[in-house]
Amino acid sequence: MGGTLVGPRESFGETYARVLAPLGLARPVEIFEEALRLQWDEMNRRVPVGVDRYSHLPGGERGYWLEFVRGVVRRVGDGTLPADFPDRVLEGLRDAFKDRAAWEIFDDVVPTLEALGEAGVQMGVVSNWDSRLPAVLERLGLAHFFDVVIVSSLEGVEKPDPRIFHRAVEALGADPKTTAHVGDLPEIDIDGARAAGLRGVLVDRTGRLDPSLEPIADLRPLPDLLSVRA
Repeated sequence: MGGTLVGPRESFGETYARVLAPLGLARPVEIFEEALRLQWDEMNRRVPVGVDRYSHLPGGERGYWLEFVRGVVRRVGDGTLPADFPDRVLEGLRDAFKDRAAWEIFDDVVPTLEALGEAGVQMGVVSNWDSRLPAVLERLGLAHFFDVVIVSSLEGVEKPDPRIFHRAVEALGADPKTTAHVGDLPEIDIDGARAAGLRGVLVDRTGRLDPSLEPIADLRPLPDLLSVRA
């Protein structure tokens, strides 16, 4: 999903700054960006690779994001905010990231999905995301392209664990040998897909990856790369 089909319309720091300023926490975007990066790294260190982060910490999905917001507020605050401030702003932040306006669909995505669909290719989403993903796909007008949507928070397991890929293949009634997974993170998407017996296709929209990994710049080459045409 993220980095493959869609990207944020504004930076996450801009979203936090925009939502929290009217609620009593006004800080420069750069301060939020740094706090978000540090908190994301901290949360990732607390969750083993492949383990569903939303069931790993107390309180489920809401508990995970509450802990995340607490960490960000702690990093940017000055100690004067009430103790329940993170709890009071949590749903506003979650709603902001569920809003259609929060995401932009990359220009190549819809034409490529249309071409693949016309060629009879079954498609699914496999994403490390929380339970809001199906609603986000609907609001973006992308849901109808996909036969299955496999979401880590609903499956209880995250990429690169092969099980999440196996569940997608099973739900599609497909064969791993004729299934490809397209993603933007080598260690999560490509390593995980290959461990599950799938072909891995790496997309690199920003030119950040080693060319030896043979990434594609966007999704437009996919029909030819997969040898499928209507």
